[in-house]
Amino acid sequence: MLKEWKNGMMGFPKLITFDSTGTLITVRGSVGAIYAEGAAEFGFDFVPDELDESFLRVFGRQSKRHPNFGFPNLPAREWWRQVVFETLGLGESEHPVDVLEGLFEHLWVTFTEARAWVVYPEVNETLTALKQQGARMGVISNFDERLPTILKNKGLAGYFDFILCSRVFGAEKPDAAIFEEALKSAKCRPEEALHIGDSKKDYLGARAAGMRGLLLNRKGESLGKLDVEVVSDLAGFRAFIER
Repeated sequence: MLKEWKNGMMGFPKLITFDSTGTLITVRGSVGAIYAEGAAEFGFDFVPDELDESFLRVFGRQSKRHPNFGFPNLPAREWWRQVVFETLGLGESEHPVDVLEGLFEHLWVTFTEARAWVVYPEVNETLTALKQQGARMGVISNFDERLPTILKNKGLAGYFDFILCSRVFGAEKPDAAIFEEALKSAKCRPEEALHIGDSKKDYLGARAAGMRGLLLNRKGESLGKLDVEVVSDLAGFRAFIER
């Protein structure tokens, strides 16, 4: 556990991997707000809060129907096209195809651009300090192929030795395989590595691969009885292992 690093019983982790959304970055405003703003450019009028609720329902259903953004049978763009139009309640029978395709393309590109995302305040300082301490770092994320571009556009990609996206790799957290791939990429033993993320999938997957896991709980939610180290932000993680 991290206490062992803290107390000098083990060396500083040779590899530290991070989840992306909810850990390093978050959507600016909300998905519903960005959908509504984009749709307005094509003549549609939506209430952002209603779209947020609709998106959560649709995203959950789609993830069950076609896990890991449709891998391997459904292209990620088609996976997201279905999510967008189900969320908005728009269909080809009521609206011109070229308008709908233009709207989808606009949203697909928007969520790749820097303006759609916010880096959490402590992230850059924490990653810089860890890099200076010699840790190899990577990203392990349940995301599609746009993630490397997003992190590059937000100025974060340069911190990492690798970025593993579940859709590209072909397995998603908590599958141990994607964590094992990270260990292989870093030529690192499991006990020398630590993964940090904001969901149970993060630490369960890390543990399944023999890595240590740390849960990031930014919102201070009740976690029940969980046998896992918890911090409220990445600055807290840095302080914990540097003491």
